[in-house]
Amino acid sequence: NELTHPGEKRMVQIALEQAAVLPQDFEKNLTALYQDLFVHPQNVEHDIVTLTENLKFCLSTLA
Repeated sequence: NELTHPGEKRMVQIALEQAAVLPQDFEKNLTALYQDLFVHPQNVEHDIVTLTENLKFCLSTLA
């Protein structure tokens, strides 16, 4: 149906409000992924790699 589930945006907002630690550019990168899913699907792989790399770095700083 080419629409993200309305709960996805709400989940991002909850993370922004309540998470003690988030990956760099968390909101920006998720927004890019959501937009690219339907508008620029060729960018989705790059978006996921970026999110994954930022998450790995974030987790490594906690260890």
